[in-house]
Amino acid sequence: MAMIENIRKRRGLLIFFIGIGMLGFLVPYDAVMSLFGNTPGSETIGEINGKVINQGSFQKDLLAVQQSNLYRGDDNISSAAWTDLVNEMLYAEDLDAAGYVVGDEEYEDVILGVSPSAMVKQAYYGGTVNDETRAKAQELFETQPILSARAQKSMIVKRYKLEKLESLLKKGMYANSLDAERDYLLKNDKASVSFVSVKYSELSDSTVTVSDSEVMSFFNRNKNNAKYQQRPFREVRYLEYDVFASPQDSSALMAELAEFKTKFISSKDDSLYVIDHSDDRIYRKETYAAGTTAGVTDSLLNKGNVGDVVGPYEDGGAYKLAKIVEKKPIVSRVNGRHIFLKSGFQRVEKDSVLTLADSIKTLLEDGSSFSSLAAKWSADESNSDKGGSLGWLSPDDEIDPEEKVRNQLRNILVNAEKGAVRISEVPGGVSISEATNFEYDGKNSILAVISRDIKATDSTQDELYSDVSSFALQYTSGEELMAQAEEQGLSVIEKKVNKTSRTVSGLTGSESIVRWINSKDVDLDEVSKIFDVDGKFVVATVSKIQDEKTPEFSTVEDDMRADAIKEAKFKFVKGAMAEGNLDEVKDAVDGSTKKTAQLTFSSNNLNGLGNNEPEAIGLAFGSPDDAITRVVKGNQGVAVIQVIDKTLAPEKASYSDDQALLQTSFGNLYNRIKSSLTTQMVKDERNR
Repeated sequence: MAMIENIRKRRGLLIFFIGIGMLGFLVPYDAVMSLFGNTPGSETIGEINGKVINQGSFQKDLLAVQQSNLYRGDDNISSAAWTDLVNEMLYAEDLDAAGYVVGDEEYEDVILGVSPSAMVKQAYYGGTVNDETRAKAQELFETQPILSARAQKSMIVKRYKLEKLESLLKKGMYANSLDAERDYLLKNDKASVSFVSVKYSELSDSTVTVSDSEVMSFFNRNKNNAKYQQRPFREVRYLEYDVFASPQDSSALMAELAEFKTKFISSKDDSLYVIDHSDDRIYRKETYAAGTTAGVTDSLLNKGNVGDVVGPYEDGGAYKLAKIVEKKPIVSRVNGRHIFLKSGFQRVEKDSVLTLADSIKTLLEDGSSFSSLAAKWSADESNSDKGGSLGWLSPDDEIDPEEKVRNQLRNILVNAEKGAVRISEVPGGVSISEATNFEYDGKNSILAVISRDIKATDSTQDELYSDVSSFALQYTSGEELMAQAEEQGLSVIEKKVNKTSRTVSGLTGSESIVRWINSKDVDLDEVSKIFDVDGKFVVATVSKIQDEKTPEFSTVEDDMRADAIKEAKFKFVKGAMAEGNLDEVKDAVDGSTKKTAQLTFSSNNLNGLGNNEPEAIGLAFGSPDDAITRVVKGNQGVAVIQVIDKTLAPEKASYSDDQALLQTSFGNLYNRIKSSLTTQMVKDERNR
């Protein structure tokens, strides 16, 4: 039984234990949990590679993630710990066999190198890698507590080893020229066909007679088909109470920010002051866009001087205090040039081109002529003989979307420093670019912003929580609770939660509610505790529990009857489709002849019959010209097809373009294999 229900049903025992606890100042945790039918740590939370995982053994993984300080929030920590455990139990042998070792120098490069991993980028760089965040990452790396540093290193090294293994496997999934040729032919060989079809929807159900016994017979033949299997789910009904800041809460927050204003004006270290007083404890410079706020505030932020502090003002559900720390010229046009190095689609090819780009960049920084190097190395034929000049580019220019390199370079150069040489990966290769001149139109204010969310204070939340508790705890039956709520005019929300659901649809941050809903200890009609979810208090009850099983006839009777009728229609039409030529077949079913001239083997659609008809497509390409196929039982109808002719795609001298396109698909193949492997070998029941 769930905890809250046990409390209701065993009030006497609970009072007894509380009394013992007050006398002895301690009630052993294990004893209390045993009272409610639980042995701490014994709950099964999943299975990985055939091994059962219980809550107790999972705690050490949670502790390691918590100590690392790489993630915030219980659900993020749990997800990170589970991911690491899955990776370790599925890939440990492969990683050991690969012999990967990450030394101190390589680890430091993983953290502070040119291309940090996604996890490192988020943890150390706040998601963006630039000179400012790199300096902060260096400081964090060198000054963090020893315990956190050890835990972080353990997690990052594990993930990095797996990244290296996955990179190796992905590079092995190579689309060669034969793959490309086959893919090209599948997409470009054409067949012209004529066919007579009858859609099931075109025949009235009264055309055929299907008895109850025939429906039952169809059910017995097909009940184990995956299409009809009942998937496990639970239906939940719940009440939401929005937790809003009271007028007193808003006034107090505004007054608190107003008190910061004088010190913010005189602050010598804006970053520390923002970090100390903002909700998110993050300092970032924000470029103010004119018109973002209203009236006087907009004018002060847009036209103010460096050092001015504006606010407090309301913006996006928060009160803000903004200090103008810089006035940055607005680029209206930039003149630039570049050297374009073409590369193939394989990562190893791009890496070699990047190495060449580094060498060219070094030559430029040492004083070599940009024009000479552009003439020698640039593959951009439009300007390689013009010193690589791109001319003047404006943020407001309309550039042909097909000019992907020019579009990307425009954005790079507008935000570049004059004279700085920069290497960027662009479509088709690598660009070495330089902004040579700028024109400006006005200045933007760069702001340091203290932001405080307008939210209910603890006392306001406690008051609402008390009101919700007083109402909800009157009832031990969820049905009674929801009936009373509806009588009081409250909105009762109903949702279905699948076994694999992470959240309740439409209820952000509801992972804890889903864990309660799917818990094996929760009974039908049980009333939950009060959940604090994303600025709401939520009280829920489980109104239906369905386990995975072969369906009862009564639950799928309508579906079975509809499909039994469809099968009877197929037999009826098949019998009516007399042997002979297509005209005879057409007359037999009072139909019409349709033609398709551009049918490809890679398609699944046959216009006039329906979508997802692979059997019809296969028969069309597998039959000789002028041949009439057997009667095809499609998903949406019945057809007889006659092949008129086939047109083979012309041979090509090179399939490199097709190979490049196919490689993109191959690049996703590993992720699909990994996802399939995880689905088959991992059972995640943390939400049960």
